[in-house]
Amino acid sequence: MFKLIVQGVGEASGVLRRAIAPRTVSEILKSKKLSGYFISRGCMIGFITDIISAPEKAKVEFKEGEVAFSPPDRSLWIALEDCRSNRPLTPIGKILKGLEVLEMASGKATTLEVLEG
Repeated sequence: MFKLIVQGVGEASGVLRRAIAPRTVSEILKSKKLSGYFISRGCMIGFITDIISAPEKAKVEFKEGEVAFSPPDRSLWIALEDCRSNRPLTPIGKILKGLEVLEMASGKATTLEVLEG
């Protein structure tokens, strides 16, 4: 489990799925906390991290709430609706609660905290 704290907006929570992307999720779990500023890119919102990982089962079609990682720019992305990414991303989890908070998060500081490994 993890939570995303969006400064001045609220929180969202979700799960990381190690079975889908074991290397990438393991790196996030080791970090325990990631911070950045949300940026919007079409139907997705994301932020730059310091995670380094290779692509794992990358895809371009995402369902609402899916969380993905972009290896080239080391960023985490969340689909705000069912959509297609302009490049392949590694799926790593899903937002289970608070997706509506992320719709208002562009430009806001955020912290991802791992709640359990």
